[in-house]
Amino acid sequence: MNDSYNLGWKIASVVLGTLKPEILTTYQMERLPVALQLLSFDKTIYDAICPKSRKYSKDQLVDVLRQENTSASGLFIIYSENMTISTQFENEKQRKTENVNHQISCLASKVTIGGRFPDQVVIRHSDSRPCHMLDLLPGSGQWHLLVFGGNIADKTQMARLRSAGHFLGHERSIFFKANRERLKTAFGSFEVFLIHSAVRHNIELFDLPRVFLPFDETYGYDYSKVYADNVSYQGCGGSAYSNYGISNDGCIILVRPDQHVAFICGLEGTSLLEEFVSRFHYMA
Repeated sequence: MNDSYNLGWKIASVVLGTLKPEILTTYQMERLPVALQLLSFDKTIYDAICPKSRKYSKDQLVDVLRQENTSASGLFIIYSENMTISTQFENEKQRKTENVNHQISCLASKVTIGGRFPDQVVIRHSDSRPCHMLDLLPGSGQWHLLVFGGNIADKTQMARLRSAGHFLGHERSIFFKANRERLKTAFGSFEVFLIHSAVRHNIELFDLPRVFLPFDETYGYDYSKVYADNVSYQGCGGSAYSNYGISNDGCIILVRPDQHVAFICGLEGTSLLEEFVSRFHYMA
């Protein structure tokens, strides 16, 4: 299933003319190591459960079975760098550009580039409805831009968010151009979400950049793009930032259609994000 989906969204994106054909080379780069690891693991699990082998203790057997569960689900697979997974060079370039003294992973220290984006509960800003993050990221061929705006009740932080939002929503940006083609196909487009850490009641929705509050002549405003890391009335949520390792300064995380993390940058890193996307997207 993971093999077919990994190849499927890439082929569809190329056939529909949104992504460059070179992206197809990443299928073998990503899935072959997984297959080899699985073949090796088959021998390990055989030795663990075979009565004649007796190579493993009870505790070791439990550990092997736990590994089998994670292998079958694919949730702990981490893809190495390729044209759709950012590189250490880009991380260092980002660090120097933003004049910070840490590696880019510190922006979201508990999110692994190349790994599956982990799930957390956030609340929708418009009505305080609890939502799982992964429910916002369906496997429909779209990419997902998760803008963690931080504590936007702070004026300086709101200014940083508005600058990033202006870039993403500008008609000359690759993200704006890609989303113009959304009526033809969802493949290659970018769903943009804002997840902030301010108290929801202190933020007026219409004060936010319009890229987070899209308007349609027929259906009106889309209120499903802005979320808050607050505790819901049901008592869930409120720990997404801490569980992702994100500070109130925020960051931007690009997630692929298969929910693997492709790129992480700060709010001032939008030009580097666009440079990264232009490697495989035709709208560059």
